[in-house]
Amino acid sequence: SLSGDGTIVAIGSPLNNSGAGYTRIYARSNNVWTQIHNNIVGDVSGNCGWSVSLNSNGTIVVIGAPNYATQTGRVRIYKNTGATWSLLETYDGAAGDKQGYSVSLNDSGTMMVYGSISNHGNGSYAGRATIYKNTSGTWNRFGNHVWGITTGDTSGWSVSLSGDGQVLVLSSHLNNVASSGAGLARVFKNNSSGFVDSTLFGTIYGDINGDQCGYSVSVSGNGTNIAAGSI
Repeated sequence: SLSGDGTIVAIGSPLNNSGAGYTRIYARSNNVWTQIHNNIVGDVSGNCGWSVSLNSNGTIVVIGAPNYATQTGRVRIYKNTGATWSLLETYDGAAGDKQGYSVSLNDSGTMMVYGSISNHGNGSYAGRATIYKNTSGTWNRFGNHVWGITTGDTSGWSVSLSGDGQVLVLSSHLNNVASSGAGLARVFKNNSSGFVDSTLFGTIYGDINGDQCGYSVSVSGNGTNIAAGSI
């Protein structure tokens, strides 16, 4: 993940140290990349750094470790205090959720979304995305979970928040609505209390069987342009 001006980069190494993983953050100055503080080290076999996302100025990073505690999954938010990367919040999933398989921050670093691809709340492996918002220094869940549509969706495989935090793109790359395994990417709008259901704002479908549309997704800073990969 890159900062807005491209001078700070966060790099995950989820298989380091027998799968504990770590994340390193570097800053570029005079064409030299220098590490900022120490490695952010994960827990045993958690695959810390599987997913990473920086805010626009590179001072806040969210890191996913989807295999923490036998695939419960863990998401952590850190802030650069000037001396170290200080842990702000930790969010652990339920058993088998693979929480943190994907993560995304808005530009200001005040809103964060993570995917839990194996969550069973709306059907076996339907998946879901969860959004948190920082208000006056306190992180609280923002609106309801965004659930996968049906069994096997693995919704949240890829997530992307627009820079202004107004648009969320959420993939369900194994969804079968259009055709078997065609997949889809769902687009949600922030209505100040949560994200409005995709049926009101738009869905991008795969074209044919096996497309897996939404395997990777990205939304522009102002939320007007969306990319969805069909592998």
